[in-house]
Amino acid sequence: MTPFSEVLINQLSDLEMSFKALAHRLREAAESLESVGRPVPQGFLRELSNSAQQFDEIKRVVVKLSESVSGLPPTPEIGSIRDLRSFMESVSDILDAQTAHRINQQAACAVLDKVLTIAHVDGTEFAPLTQCQEEARRLRDRIAETAWPVQHPDTEALVQGKHIFSELVKFISLHDELDDEEWERLQTLVSSSLGKPMGLAASRGKLSMSSSAPPLPQAPVAVNQAATAVGPKEEPAPVSVSQPATAVGPKEEPAVQEKRAEEAVPAAGIEDPVEDSDGEEISAPMGLTADTPSPVPPVAGVEAVTDPGGPEASGGPAPEPAGPSIPSDATPTDQLLAAAALESSGTVATDTTFEGTIDDIRYMLVLDLIDGKGVARLLSNKITAASNAALGGDKERAEKILKAFIDEVNAQTGKHISGAAPQLLLKDANGLLTQLLC
Repeated sequence: MTPFSEVLINQLSDLEMSFKALAHRLREAAESLESVGRPVPQGFLRELSNSAQQFDEIKRVVVKLSESVSGLPPTPEIGSIRDLRSFMESVSDILDAQTAHRINQQAACAVLDKVLTIAHVDGTEFAPLTQCQEEARRLRDRIAETAWPVQHPDTEALVQGKHIFSELVKFISLHDELDDEEWERLQTLVSSSLGKPMGLAASRGKLSMSSSAPPLPQAPVAVNQAATAVGPKEEPAPVSVSQPATAVGPKEEPAVQEKRAEEAVPAAGIEDPVEDSDGEEISAPMGLTADTPSPVPPVAGVEAVTDPGGPEASGGPAPEPAGPSIPSDATPTDQLLAAAALESSGTVATDTTFEGTIDDIRYMLVLDLIDGKGVARLLSNKITAASNAALGGDKERAEKILKAFIDEVNAQTGKHISGAAPQLLLKDANGLLTQLLC
């Protein structure tokens, strides 16, 4: 994974080839200067100066993009293309490690989600199961709160299916398909680890799992120091979501989920008044950065598709991606940043996720393609609310929120959202809509 677009990487390669050609001509000019005293042509000197400016411009964009990556060591002295490539590789390696950490974290929590859906087939409260689920919930919260580069010690065992909770899920879900030897092994393991009552209930088929799981808790969203203005700063409050529901008890209404999601974004010590699509002024503190990717999972149980403009539930076409392209009169730096935003975000129609869309909003904010924290907060809240609605099984509400997101992007285009940002955000929203309707 890399935050740098193909456009940027290709420009660096082209500049490297240009440097080699200039080096050859420079040797010839030096020989001519030494042997016959011929001055170096002014045109060639201008080429050398322009090539140095191009290098500085690419280096500035690389450093700018890397500011959104957490966990980087101090930026080293970059005086050559070799230094620049080495720095870009180190940024990509850290992003790969963070992505692997997040994938393992979510996979481990997914196993524990399944434990939390286990219920007694008689519909009665089973005390050993309740105790087991409380332990699973606490472990799930600890794993979700463990920030990179630290990994919770139980994560790997859960991912590899070697944890007692993984074995419990296997025993219950594959109860009638196991061979005798594996059935006996799991029955003995569950009884010895979770207690004889749990072992007996699982072996007799008295426990079952539902297909729905509670949403994954979100990690705290950090405030990027580079993105905040000078002034007193409040400590960001951690994002919180409702505790996952056990198999017994009323299901939380989607409206409550959305409200909690909108309250979940942490406040920074800066307010940025913006207008929403209805013309109302909103003064919302903004704490979004790309320091900690938001662990909002993709739409549960929906395979990714390649057509972001698929039909909606009403039978009509989904909103077409809209928004201005990269302005032709933009500065070279702005064009390079906008192209990098489109190509390096990693969010395309084939793998659009709620998490990726929130990362794109952060990315646009870092690149000043979204010029206000309030706008970014508003858009992020809508995506978070849509994710919670989808996870709760209310696809109709999720669709409604995503359409409101599209309306908001269109309303803010040309005001607080510029360049390539509208196209990318609308593309994300259409991709999520298509997945919901599959």
